[in-house]
Amino acid sequence: HFPIDNAIPHGRELVLIPIGIAVGSRGTAGRITLGHEYNAWKRHIAYQGRDIPKCDTQSEASNIVLDDYLARFYSSGLHLFSPVAALSDYLKFKLLAQLDLGALECTSACFWGRNCGVCAKCTLHYLLQRALSLDVFQFRQDPLTTSTILRRMILEFSDRSQTNWREMQVALCSIIRMSAFSADEELLVFYASNAFPVLRDELALIELELSTPQPVALLPQRFRYDR
Repeated sequence: HFPIDNAIPHGRELVLIPIGIAVGSRGTAGRITLGHEYNAWKRHIAYQGRDIPKCDTQSEASNIVLDDYLARFYSSGLHLFSPVAALSDYLKFKLLAQLDLGALECTSACFWGRNCGVCAKCTLHYLLQRALSLDVFQFRQDPLTTSTILRRMILEFSDRSQTNWREMQVALCSIIRMSAFSADEELLVFYASNAFPVLRDELALIELELSTPQPVALLPQRFRYDR
């Protein structure tokens, strides 16, 4: 539901994969790459003694099943792979900022396609660019005053179940640590007094976790993230 959720429905991979097969069949393609989210890749929920992937077709478990299906019923030489699933949103943003700022400027991440300033992605990118002292994205509304997601992230900073909690807390702590906020930004002043003293000792460990690519079962043998 606006403004929190992605307007693109889950399950779209079941549409995109047949299209990828059709396109790949025209050449010698060996892989269909999908842009699965890091936060959807391995998240599970416990239900009646079972661990169930939280994000259905965006999960690694689902990709393994679909990859096996392709091998059995279509072609043993065609595989699925998500090159960004192992990378946190924090790491993807930071790498683009360091390696190709122009590409980052062309990125469209808003759930509603217009840098609304209130959806979850705009909130995250607003914080990340402030933490990195960038001015890449211009938002239609100021997330600091209009984003209910950001307000909750700050006021309920101890609730670690919130989406992108680690990324946003690292960014917020970085902003406070650099004193990159003004006295009239009341939410950040509150964060500096209440959340930062509690979380700052964890910052280095959380940032290390976010900066480390996670294991991927379907990783191609010669694929590397450092080049």
